[in-house]
Amino acid sequence: MSTEIEHIEQHHVLTAIKLLKMIGWHPKRNSTKYNLVHEDEEYPPKLVLQIAHAEYKKEKWLSYPGIASGGHPTNEPLRMLGFEIKEKE
Repeated sequence: MSTEIEHIEQHHVLTAIKLLKMIGWHPKRNSTKYNLVHEDEEYPPKLVLQIAHAEYKKEKWLSYPGIASGGHPTNEPLRMLGFEIKEKE
């Protein structure tokens, strides 16, 4: 089954990370089990992927309902793009 997640590229994810680094995120958006690690900073993978998807679609991410359930469906595409995913302690 083809999904739009397949079209997300590394630069979309880096844009999402840059945005989150600048503005932060609400604690309710924190991840429960895993974090994406980039330049020694940790980010919630599902939120990063949602923003990266909105960047790919050129949509406003704040109104985007979501594209992944978390865990493997979220983490694997990010790993395939070269990002580190680590389990939270």
